[in-house]
Amino acid sequence: MLDSLIIKTVKSVKRQLSQKWNRCAATNQRKYIMNESEELKRDEERVKVDKERIKHDEERLARDEARLEHDKKAKYIFSLDGKKYETDKSSVDGADVRAKLPPEKVGYAIFLEAHGDKKDTQITDTETFSLVKDPLCFYSVPPATFGLI
Repeated sequence: MLDSLIIKTVKSVKRQLSQKWNRCAATNQRKYIMNESEELKRDEERVKVDKERIKHDEERLARDEARLEHDKKAKYIFSLDGKKYETDKSSVDGADVRAKLPPEKVGYAIFLEAHGDKKDTQITDTETFSLVKDPLCFYSVPPATFGLI
């Protein structure tokens, strides 16, 4: 009889331990599932943020490519003795302007036409001029010949 009571007690304890184990396993499983769910939510949020970044980067890349294409096509204008010249450079130096003179005017001085009350200025081959804001106007003048006629 004692043996049967011990067996019943052992079976009862086994059952209780099994139930506790199942509850504990279920709790751990729920915790695991909840952790997995939270990680999944965080991953989904990261993916969403990354998609936004990619979209922003693609837009910026498209703008940069368009700007680069525009810069490649940009033509800057200057004139010499009333004739217009186009260049893809945003600045020219005096030597570039002098190179546009015809052979018969090689020794001529070149002046930059000023705006308003400012005086026109003679340029040298080493001076650099920006063509970004406005086209510049240059003109050539023959060398001075004082007293010869």
